[in-house]
Amino acid sequence: MAHILIAHMAGDSDEAGTLAHILRRSGRRVETLSQDQHPYPASGLEAITRVSEAACVLLCWSSNCADAPGLLAAGDSAMQQNKLMLVRLDAAPPPLFAAPIFDIEAGASKMNQGQADALLAAVAAIAGPAPAPSGPPPTVRSSRQRPWSILAAGALALVLAIGAGATWLAVQGPGTAPLQSVAASAGGEAAARGGRNEETLALEAWGATSRTDALALRQYLSRFPQSSQAEAARAALLRLDHQAWTTIAAGDNADERLRALADYRSNFPGGVHAAEAVAAEAEAREMVGAIQALLTDYGFNPGPADGVSRPETLKAVAAYQASLGLPQTGLIDAGLLEGL
Repeated sequence: MAHILIAHMAGDSDEAGTLAHILRRSGRRVETLSQDQHPYPASGLEAITRVSEAACVLLCWSSNCADAPGLLAAGDSAMQQNKLMLVRLDAAPPPLFAAPIFDIEAGASKMNQGQADALLAAVAAIAGPAPAPSGPPPTVRSSRQRPWSILAAGALALVLAIGAGATWLAVQGPGTAPLQSVAASAGGEAAARGGRNEETLALEAWGATSRTDALALRQYLSRFPQSSQAEAARAALLRLDHQAWTTIAAGDNADERLRALADYRSNFPGGVHAAEAVAAEAEAREMVGAIQALLTDYGFNPGPADGVSRPETLKAVAAYQASLGLPQTGLIDAGLLEGL
């Protein structure tokens, strides 16, 4: 039986455990994967392998995922196989995956029965129906014995289905079955009362959204993922992604490169070049650390040899250059490393 994989950060283990419990009660086989259990890149390789074995991948996303290469690798692999669903645990902007999104900012532990049913329905839309429970079928009383009990059970189920105060957001991504939210959001209800529908609000928001602001575009897509302008927003975001990466790739100053990479990962979580950014940052830090160690050996004071470029490091580089009669550029690059 194909299983459901829940990928999460160690800090979200309780939330992931609650989701796993709900799925197991329905007869699903569930496995979990925490990035923090293994160092990267091992976690990324394991995530990709385990995604290929799952029928559906729930990617738990929260503010704990600021540095989550393993999760991003799992999400990218699952998206390409049309088996990804993002579960948003707090207000952190989700990565740019074309996949259904469920917002449960109140926390999985506070989910009610209606919300749990919506989760099961969303998973079924991706992984197919849950297997029938094993064991003998439950005993069913005849309607002549206790007809009122059957009516009461039906009424209770109807009340639960209608009264569930969910705030889920279901987004249909390419290659996935459509998902229905179980309740309208407060914003949607307010728009209806004001006589303006969601598309009108989306058009107004799009008019106020800068096409050159990655954060603004991500916020727009988070709020209006199915609007008529959503594809244009994704295209603009993708264009900014490529432009930012082109600038980073062309630079050779490790200090500036590290700052640019930090900005890239902040502006484009789950971006096209996310994996390359992780590798490039590791390479730049390695160069800075090697230069810091050599400058220390020569009697300069660049600070700890930890790969973190700081003002002392730039001053030490300039002092080293001055000692050789070179222009004091403070440039940290391969040429400096070779000279040292």
